[in-house]
Amino acid sequence: MRTFWKFPARILTPSMLAVAVAVSGCGSDSKDNGTIIQASPSNDPASEPVGPDATPAPEPTPDTPDTPDTPDAPDTPDTPDTPDTPDTPDTPDTPDTPDAPDAPDAPDTPDTPDTPDTPDTPDTPDTPDTPDTPDAPDAPDTPDAPDAPDAPDAPDTPDAPEPSIPQDDVASVQVDGNQGVYYLGTPPLAAGSLVLDPLSVDEANSTIIPGGSISVPVQASAAFSTIYVVANQEGEGADGYFEVLLPASVTEAVLVLTYQLALQAGATQQVDVQVGSVDGAISASNSASFQTTTVATGELQVSVSWDKESDVDLYLVEPDGKQISFANERSVAGSKLDLDSNTVCNFDGIKNENISYEGVTPPVGTYSVAVKYSSACNQGNTNYVVTVQNGGVFSTFTGTLSTSSEQQDVTTFEVR
Repeated sequence: MRTFWKFPARILTPSMLAVAVAVSGCGSDSKDNGTIIQASPSNDPASEPVGPDATPAPEPTPDTPDTPDTPDAPDTPDTPDTPDTPDTPDTPDTPDTPDAPDAPDAPDTPDTPDTPDTPDTPDTPDTPDTPDTPDAPDAPDTPDAPDAPDAPDAPDTPDAPEPSIPQDDVASVQVDGNQGVYYLGTPPLAAGSLVLDPLSVDEANSTIIPGGSISVPVQASAAFSTIYVVANQEGEGADGYFEVLLPASVTEAVLVLTYQLALQAGATQQVDVQVGSVDGAISASNSASFQTTTVATGELQVSVSWDKESDVDLYLVEPDGKQISFANERSVAGSKLDLDSNTVCNFDGIKNENISYEGVTPPVGTYSVAVKYSSACNQGNTNYVVTVQNGGVFSTFTGTLSTSSEQQDVTTFEVR
């Protein structure tokens, strides 16, 4: 836009005109550069010429043209860009500290001069030898003391005997179920003050049968805990002995001797008995003799013996229920009662009964054994021993009958 300045009509002085021209030329884009602006006449008297040389005022001039637009103020120049801050220069590296110079080597210590050798000490002259002292005469030798006689050797402890199978006429010995052990050889010798009372046949059965048993009472002057038994046919030596160890010391006991099946008929059997105490005392032996009565044996044999003159009956019940006794002496299976003693108190001194299966095989099954006190025969109590020989194996059972007609079941066993 153009700017026009409007001035009052007056006469422009040269100085004024110069200003006007200068102002008009300020716009670089104006096409009116160099245009003369005509100022309008002024009515200001101060501006008119005065004096004698004053010319008359001219005629009024026509209307002053419009003052041209005031030219635009020039644009404010752009603020120049702030120059970039120069980069801070890098801090120079700190120079390495120079190495300290090496300390000079210490001078070598000079070697210590060798100490001069000490001169050898001159040898001491030898001391002259002392003359030898003459030897003292030797003392006479002391005669040697006679040697003490050698102590006699202690007797060798005999080796413990080894158990063996009975070789004599007795098959087994037991006391209250404590079985004796058979040893070859002879029993210990008597020692100490232990005394065994005589064996009384009056208190025992004096008759034995093959495969049967007898009871023998034993009594001593003091307590004993071991019984030694030697038994064989009278007049013949025995190969060994039985040793029965009791669980506690006693002063009396009852031996039960069971005899082999092969006894010589009519022969006399002798029994020798000793007892021993826990302190090592052993009595001298006492003896008793028994007579042998022949009976039938076989694969199965049941017998009873007793110690009083009374009537005791033996009963055997077979697997089929058949009973063998004095009232029925035989069975279809082949059993037989072949020995019946003291029937109805008719004393025969045998005091044994026997049932056997001689020459036949007994039936397989369960058997039962009983005894009956048929008559006490005024004897009071009677002690008995029942023996069962089943296939060569012996079992014994003891008991006491007290009143007439009393019957006791003794045992049952199996035949297979």
